[in-house]
Amino acid sequence: MLYDRNYRDQMFWETEYYPTLTEFFTRLRQVDYRDLCYPPKGKAFGLAVKGFGTAFAVGVLTGVISWLVTGSGVFGLVLGMMAFFGIGIVVAFLIARKTLVTEPAKMTSEVNAKCIGYSLSGSGKGGGVLRTPVFQYNVGGREYIAYDGVYTRHSRMPAIDEYCSIWVNPEEPEYMKWDDAHNMKTFIFAAFVCAIIFLVWIGMTILVIRDPGLRGAELTAMPSIVDDLLKTRFF
Repeated sequence: MLYDRNYRDQMFWETEYYPTLTEFFTRLRQVDYRDLCYPPKGKAFGLAVKGFGTAFAVGVLTGVISWLVTGSGVFGLVLGMMAFFGIGIVVAFLIARKTLVTEPAKMTSEVNAKCIGYSLSGSGKGGGVLRTPVFQYNVGGREYIAYDGVYTRHSRMPAIDEYCSIWVNPEEPEYMKWDDAHNMKTFIFAAFVCAIIFLVWIGMTILVIRDPGLRGAELTAMPSIVDDLLKTRFF
Protein backbone atom coordinates (compact mmCIF):
# COMPACT_ATOMS: atom_id res chain seq x y z
CA MET A 1 0.00 0.00 0.00
CA LEU A 2 1.07 3.62 -0.40
CA TYR A 3 3.49 4.80 2.25
CA ASP A 4 3.60 8.17 4.02
CA ARG A 5 6.48 9.13 6.30
CA ASN A 6 3.96 10.71 8.65
CA TYR A 7 2.06 7.53 9.51
CA ARG A 8 1.23 7.15 13.20
CA ASP A 9 2.91 4.38 15.23
CA GLN A 10 5.54 4.00 12.53
CA MET A 11 8.87 5.63 11.93
CA PHE A 12 10.57 6.06 8.57
CA TRP A 13 14.21 5.01 8.96
CA GLU A 14 16.57 6.10 6.20
CA THR A 15 19.70 4.25 7.34
CA GLU A 16 20.58 0.56 7.52
CA TYR A 17 21.47 0.90 11.20
CA TYR A 18 18.95 -1.16 13.18
CA PRO A 19 17.78 0.93 16.19
CA THR A 20 16.90 -0.44 19.61
CA LEU A 21 13.39 -0.14 21.02
CA THR A 22 14.52 2.72 23.29
CA GLU A 23 15.98 4.65 20.35
CA PHE A 24 12.82 4.05 18.35
CA PHE A 25 10.49 5.49 21.00
CA THR A 26 12.90 8.34 21.79
CA ARG A 27 12.78 9.45 18.18
CA LEU A 28 9.03 8.90 17.94
CA ARG A 29 8.47 11.17 20.95
CA GLN A 30 10.30 13.95 19.15
CA VAL A 31 7.67 13.98 16.42
CA ASP A 32 4.71 16.35 16.64
CA TYR A 33 1.69 14.04 16.66
CA ARG A 34 -0.47 16.85 15.25
CA ASP A 35 1.34 16.33 11.94
CA LEU A 36 0.83 12.57 11.87
CA CYS A 37 -1.88 10.61 10.07
CA TYR A 38 -3.22 7.08 10.26
CA PRO A 39 -2.24 4.55 7.58
CA PRO A 40 -4.95 3.63 5.07
CA LYS A 41 -7.16 0.73 6.07
CA GLY A 42 -5.97 -2.44 4.35
CA LYS A 43 -8.14 -4.70 2.23
CA ALA A 44 -8.74 -6.95 5.23
CA PHE A 45 -10.34 -4.12 7.21
CA GLY A 46 -13.81 -4.74 5.78
CA LEU A 47 -13.50 -8.44 6.54
CA ALA A 48 -12.48 -7.62 10.10
CA VAL A 49 -15.45 -5.30 10.66
CA LYS A 50 -17.96 -7.77 9.23
CA GLY A 51 -16.34 -10.76 10.92
CA PHE A 52 -16.09 -9.35 14.43
CA GLY A 53 -19.51 -7.73 14.05
CA THR A 54 -20.93 -11.16 13.22
CA ALA A 55 -19.02 -12.69 16.14
CA PHE A 56 -20.50 -10.11 18.51
CA ALA A 57 -24.05 -10.69 17.22
CA VAL A 58 -23.72 -14.48 17.45
CA GLY A 59 -22.21 -14.18 20.93
CA VAL A 60 -25.12 -12.05 22.16
CA LEU A 61 -27.70 -14.35 20.54
CA THR A 62 -26.03 -17.45 21.99
CA GLY A 63 -25.91 -15.88 25.44
CA VAL A 64 -29.58 -14.84 25.38
CA ILE A 65 -30.78 -18.25 24.13
CA SER A 66 -28.64 -20.06 26.72
CA TRP A 67 -30.03 -17.84 29.48
CA LEU A 68 -33.64 -18.41 28.37
CA VAL A 69 -33.17 -22.18 28.11
CA THR A 70 -31.25 -22.73 31.34
CA GLY A 71 -32.39 -19.81 33.46
CA SER A 72 -28.75 -19.20 34.36
CA GLY A 73 -27.48 -15.74 33.54
CA VAL A 74 -23.90 -16.75 34.31
CA PHE A 75 -24.08 -19.67 31.87
CA GLY A 76 -25.56 -17.42 29.19
CA LEU A 77 -22.82 -14.84 29.70
CA VAL A 78 -20.01 -17.40 29.64
CA LEU A 79 -21.35 -19.29 26.62
CA GLY A 80 -21.96 -16.03 24.76
CA MET A 81 -18.39 -14.95 25.38
CA MET A 82 -17.12 -18.35 24.27
CA ALA A 83 -19.12 -18.08 21.02
CA PHE A 84 -17.71 -14.61 20.33
CA PHE A 85 -14.17 -15.78 21.09
CA GLY A 86 -14.48 -18.87 18.85
CA ILE A 87 -15.73 -16.94 15.84
CA GLY A 88 -13.08 -14.29 16.51
CA ILE A 89 -10.35 -16.92 16.13
CA VAL A 90 -11.76 -17.96 12.75
CA VAL A 91 -11.98 -14.32 11.65
CA ALA A 92 -8.34 -13.73 12.67
CA PHE A 93 -7.27 -16.71 10.54
CA LEU A 94 -9.27 -15.44 7.54
CA ILE A 95 -7.70 -11.99 7.89
CA ALA A 96 -4.20 -13.50 7.93
CA ARG A 97 -5.05 -15.62 4.88
CA LYS A 98 -6.43 -12.65 2.94
CA THR A 99 -3.50 -10.39 3.85
CA LEU A 100 -0.68 -12.89 3.37
CA VAL A 101 -2.00 -15.35 0.76
CA THR A 102 -5.09 -14.25 -1.18
CA GLU A 103 -4.15 -10.64 -1.94
CA PRO A 104 -0.44 -11.34 -2.66
CA ALA A 105 -1.56 -13.97 -5.21
CA LYS A 106 -2.98 -11.09 -7.30
CA MET A 107 0.43 -9.39 -7.44
CA THR A 108 1.79 -10.89 -10.64
CA SER A 109 3.57 -8.02 -12.45
CA GLU A 110 7.31 -7.91 -11.79
CA VAL A 111 8.77 -4.42 -11.30
CA ASN A 112 12.30 -3.20 -10.64
CA ALA A 113 12.11 -1.07 -7.48
CA LYS A 114 14.53 0.86 -5.28
CA CYS A 115 14.54 0.50 -1.51
CA ILE A 116 14.53 4.04 -0.10
CA GLY A 117 14.27 3.17 3.59
CA TYR A 118 12.36 1.14 6.17
CA SER A 119 9.13 1.54 8.03
CA LEU A 120 9.68 0.70 11.70
CA SER A 121 7.13 -0.37 14.29
CA GLY A 122 7.79 -0.72 18.00
CA SER A 123 5.39 -3.63 18.49
CA GLY A 124 8.10 -6.26 18.46
CA LYS A 125 8.06 -8.66 21.41
CA GLY A 126 11.07 -9.07 23.61
CA GLY A 127 12.16 -5.44 23.30
CA GLY A 128 12.67 -5.51 19.55
CA VAL A 129 11.70 -3.28 16.64
CA LEU A 130 9.91 -4.66 13.60
CA ARG A 131 10.59 -3.27 10.15
CA THR A 132 9.61 -3.60 6.52
CA PRO A 133 11.24 -2.03 3.43
CA VAL A 134 9.74 0.95 1.63
CA PHE A 135 10.11 0.91 -2.18
CA GLN A 136 10.02 3.53 -4.91
CA TYR A 137 9.02 2.32 -8.37
CA ASN A 138 7.30 3.37 -11.58
CA VAL A 139 4.31 1.69 -13.24
CA GLY A 140 2.60 3.10 -16.33
CA GLY A 141 4.47 6.38 -16.05
CA ARG A 142 3.36 6.96 -12.45
CA GLU A 143 5.69 6.87 -9.46
CA TYR A 144 4.72 4.92 -6.36
CA ILE A 145 6.20 4.81 -2.85
CA ALA A 146 4.75 1.75 -1.15
CA TYR A 147 5.31 -1.02 1.37
CA ASP A 148 3.67 -4.39 1.97
CA GLY A 149 2.90 -3.82 5.66
CA VAL A 150 4.37 -7.18 6.72
CA TYR A 151 6.83 -6.39 9.52
CA THR A 152 9.61 -8.65 10.75
CA ARG A 153 12.85 -8.76 12.71
CA HIS A 154 14.40 -11.77 11.02
CA SER A 155 14.11 -11.53 7.22
CA ARG A 156 16.95 -10.17 5.09
CA MET A 157 16.27 -6.56 4.19
CA PRO A 158 17.35 -4.95 0.92
CA ALA A 159 20.02 -2.30 1.38
CA ILE A 160 19.26 1.41 1.05
CA ASP A 161 19.28 2.41 -2.67
CA GLU A 162 19.41 -1.25 -3.67
CA TYR A 163 17.27 -2.22 -6.66
CA CYS A 164 15.41 -5.49 -6.52
CA SER A 165 12.38 -7.21 -8.03
CA ILE A 166 9.00 -6.70 -6.45
CA TRP A 167 5.58 -7.79 -7.64
CA VAL A 168 2.56 -5.51 -7.92
CA ASN A 169 -1.13 -5.95 -8.55
CA PRO A 170 -1.45 -4.89 -12.23
CA GLU A 171 -4.89 -3.39 -11.52
CA GLU A 172 -3.78 -1.62 -8.32
CA PRO A 173 0.01 -1.02 -8.54
CA GLU A 174 0.10 0.57 -5.07
CA TYR A 175 -0.31 -2.95 -3.63
CA MET A 176 2.97 -4.84 -3.74
CA LYS A 177 4.96 -7.70 -2.25
CA TRP A 178 8.69 -8.21 -2.14
CA ASP A 179 9.25 -11.59 -0.47
CA ASP A 180 6.88 -14.53 -1.04
CA ALA A 181 8.78 -16.74 1.41
CA HIS A 182 8.48 -14.09 4.13
CA ASN A 183 4.71 -13.80 3.59
CA MET A 184 4.22 -17.56 3.69
CA LYS A 185 6.33 -18.00 6.84
CA THR A 186 4.30 -15.30 8.56
CA PHE A 187 1.04 -16.94 7.46
CA ILE A 188 2.13 -20.39 8.66
CA PHE A 189 3.05 -18.95 12.05
CA ALA A 190 -0.30 -17.10 12.28
CA ALA A 191 -2.21 -20.23 11.26
CA PHE A 192 -0.33 -22.31 13.85
CA VAL A 193 -1.15 -19.84 16.63
CA CYS A 194 -4.82 -19.74 15.58
CA ALA A 195 -4.97 -23.55 15.53
CA ILE A 196 -3.52 -23.85 19.05
CA ILE A 197 -5.89 -21.21 20.42
CA PHE A 198 -8.84 -22.89 18.65
CA LEU A 199 -8.01 -26.27 20.20
CA VAL A 200 -7.84 -24.65 23.63
CA TRP A 201 -11.18 -22.96 22.90
CA ILE A 202 -12.80 -26.32 22.03
CA GLY A 203 -11.59 -27.83 25.28
CA MET A 204 -12.80 -24.88 27.35
CA THR A 205 -16.18 -24.88 25.58
CA ILE A 206 -16.68 -28.58 26.35
CA LEU A 207 -15.87 -27.97 30.01
CA VAL A 208 -18.31 -25.05 30.16
CA ILE A 209 -21.14 -26.99 28.53
CA ARG A 210 -20.57 -29.98 30.82
CA ASP A 211 -20.50 -27.90 34.01
CA PRO A 212 -23.90 -28.44 35.72
CA GLY A 213 -23.27 -25.59 38.14
CA LEU A 214 -23.09 -23.03 35.33
CA ARG A 215 -26.15 -24.43 33.58
CA GLY A 216 -28.40 -23.83 36.60
CA ALA A 217 -30.42 -26.10 38.85
CA GLU A 218 -33.39 -26.22 36.48
CA LEU A 219 -31.46 -27.84 33.66
CA THR A 220 -29.30 -30.02 35.91
CA ALA A 221 -32.28 -32.23 36.76
CA MET A 222 -33.19 -32.71 33.09
CA PRO A 223 -31.53 -35.19 30.70
CA SER A 224 -28.96 -33.33 28.61
CA ILE A 225 -28.63 -34.24 24.96
CA VAL A 226 -25.35 -32.35 24.84
CA ASP A 227 -23.95 -34.35 27.76
CA ASP A 228 -25.00 -37.64 26.15
CA LEU A 229 -23.32 -36.69 22.87
CA LEU A 230 -20.14 -35.58 24.60
CA LYS A 231 -19.92 -38.75 26.66
CA THR A 232 -20.52 -41.09 23.74
CA ARG A 233 -18.45 -39.21 21.14
CA PHE A 234 -15.57 -37.76 23.12
CA PHE A 235 -15.21 -39.59 26.44
